[in-house]
Amino acid sequence: MKGLAKIISTIFHPLVMPIVCLIYILYSPTPWSGLPFSYKSLMMLYIGLGTSLAPLLCIALLMVLRLVKNVEMPSRSERFLPLILSCLSAAITCYIITTNSHAFVFPALIRMVEGITFMFFLALLITPFWKISLHSMGMGGLMSFLIVLGISCGQDFTIAACVVVALTGLVCWARLYLEAHTPMQLVVGYLVGALTMTIAFVHP
Repeated sequence: MKGLAKIISTIFHPLVMPIVCLIYILYSPTPWSGLPFSYKSLMMLYIGLGTSLAPLLCIALLMVLRLVKNVEMPSRSERFLPLILSCLSAAITCYIITTNSHAFVFPALIRMVEGITFMFFLALLITPFWKISLHSMGMGGLMSFLIVLGISCGQDFTIAACVVVALTGLVCWARLYLEAHTPMQLVVGYLVGALTMTIAFVHP
């Protein structure tokens, strides 16, 4: 069971969530699945690299330097530097897609990256004092993204939302089983992620 919990925690790492969002809205049956392949590739490159791959590479480098034990970053002290680098990478990505004319084809992508940037920033502020769950924060942000995007565009994402609910239960179970977080840390992380992504979409 411990091995299964570790696999779930790794697969649904918070830095994987932006890639999941991108794949779903660009390649599943949504109103945006018919966008040009060149545009999809460009957004996957910009957003995937800036919000997922670059932060993961930074964590890998910190692991080589023995500043971080593993990708889970079990202690609060290990999370501070990776969160700084992740926040900077997401902020740079947000600037690039905002100033790139191609991004205006799909403004919701800009909102998504803004939400991810603010989530990293809030986690950075909270982590020195409390070990908030980054996993549940990522799942909360994903759920909020689906709901708000569905409402704003009139698309029914009910099935996808139900899948995310089930996956959230699995992720929270895994984090509790591994004794990585308390129930309160998971709940607060989920609420922070959901509220941050919602605010990113509805602010003027």
